[in-house]
Amino acid sequence: MVLAAGTLNTLRILLRSVAAGRLGPIPRLGQRFSMAGDWVAFYRMPRESMPEEVKGHIMDAQIRVPGAENEFDHQILIPTSPLIPGSWLLRNIQRRLMPLFGFGPDEMNGQVSWKGQGVVVRHEPQAVVRRLQASLDRIARELGRKKAPRQAEPGKRARPWLSFHPLGGCCMAADASRGVVNFRGEVFSHPGLYVGDASIFPTMTIAGPQLSVSALASWITERIVKDPA
Repeated sequence: MVLAAGTLNTLRILLRSVAAGRLGPIPRLGQRFSMAGDWVAFYRMPRESMPEEVKGHIMDAQIRVPGAENEFDHQILIPTSPLIPGSWLLRNIQRRLMPLFGFGPDEMNGQVSWKGQGVVVRHEPQAVVRRLQASLDRIARELGRKKAPRQAEPGKRARPWLSFHPLGGCCMAADASRGVVNFRGEVFSHPGLYVGDASIFPTMTIAGPQLSVSALASWITERIVKDPA
């Protein structure tokens, strides 16, 4: 059996199965979960700064922001507004609102557990989100926003209120004391049970994980096909 239901759905199925006694214990299940440090903000801009008509791809630009020693810290995506198609009202609102998206690797210190009829996610505030907010404010200001940037409290971390790229919780590792699946995606102590989605990522990606998920799923598929058992 191969589970590839998406990070949270895969975790929900496995956690529920363990809680119901249909699977044996999986000690590290739900640990090292990541919300991926995603952030989105909408800025009210002068009308002359916004395009009158939009055609083509919705993403105009991608900006990679370096951190210490020029290592990757986070990236900003600038979509073309209006982003959401629909009514005349929505289109006119979006002619004055510019959305900016940020993505940065967090510390993968979240935890997902089973409670009653669903999963509970515990995720600590992340330092990278404050840096994302500062970059978004600066870009909006350079593009014509007049309002002063928000004043972040020194040392205070922010908690992402959404995530486009949840990862982990069913991490790949060398043994069951450090993770849930082996390098073939097979769950430790549960032969024949495989996981093939972003929940098995042991570390954060530096960009959207879609291609990495596809490559990892292809790798796992090859291992299953070549398994003599």
